[in-house]
Amino acid sequence: MKKAILSVLVSLAFAQASRPPAEGWRGIVPLRTTCDDVKKALKVEKCGAPMSEYNVPGFRVVVFFSSSQCCDDPAGWRVPPGTVTSLIISPVKKMRPPELGIDLSEYLKLPDRDVVGMEAYENRGRGIAVNLSDGFVQDIIVAPPAKDEGLRCKPAEDEPLVNAAPF
Repeated sequence: MKKAILSVLVSLAFAQASRPPAEGWRGIVPLRTTCDDVKKALKVEKCGAPMSEYNVPGFRVVVFFSSSQCCDDPAGWRVPPGTVTSLIISPVKKMRPPELGIDLSEYLKLPDRDVVGMEAYENRGRGIAVNLSDGFVQDIIVAPPAKDEGLRCKPAEDEPLVNAAPF
């Protein structure tokens, strides 16, 4: 009996460890990850505020960093300088959401955009927005999830993530 329970516990622990994180991308989590963490995760040599651009296999990635402790920028976050605030991931080749593990049924479709063929979806709880062009992922915005709103310097208006990310 003890052996069976131990086996189940080990199986559950392994399954939990191999599951992808609920937030962030490749270990880069807004308001938690530093420049040093980004260097390790993306295997790059440098990064800097307010943003850094990287080409990693299959993706173009723009990472935004805090540049001041708080709150010189009213749209900023109460995190140390050099902390990731958001990132934009753009696939190099055309990919549909399921190819990237994105289930749009978990996202709210935003009102139609002015550009024909463009669609936008967001999941504020996870801090993820997805922009599509003719059904293909244009970019994915990873921002702080709703649970981290208390770290914002100034409370945000009810603005969609796709408009809130700094470009």
